[in-house]
Amino acid sequence: MTFTSFDAVFFTVAFLVPGFIWESVLHLTGLLSQRAIVRQLLARYGVYTVHPVPTAWDYVFSHSTGSWVLVTLADGSTIAGVFSARSFASSDAAERDLFLEQLYKVEDDGPWQPVPMNRGVWIRGEAIRAIEFLEFQE
Repeated sequence: MTFTSFDAVFFTVAFLVPGFIWESVLHLTGLLSQRAIVRQLLARYGVYTVHPVPTAWDYVFSHSTGSWVLVTLADGSTIAGVFSARSFASSDAAERDLFLEQLYKVEDDGPWQPVPMNRGVWIRGEAIRAIEFLEFQE
């Protein structure tokens, strides 16, 4: 059996194009649900869906565009720093950890001061009691 150029075109149109379209629709649906458009529309009619992001940790760190953070540890001590483009928060629920790209020293009634020669700080998830996010101010 030999294939002609018509067969090649038919195969492309019949199999690859619908697959590409279906993949695009699924991708668009995922984006819309992340943006809450679909959830809000369904909620208007009494249909409530589970949020696509499983935890507050995942939500906050996936939407962060950069902020000052004040991390309170389990022992009550605090770590101040910057969470931005070179920082990282794990997405594995079993292994939470946080990397802040710049560490700061917090003085009483004074501005935060960068710790000299610092390249960031890694914090185990089990050591974290709370994280405060403070907006960058210009």
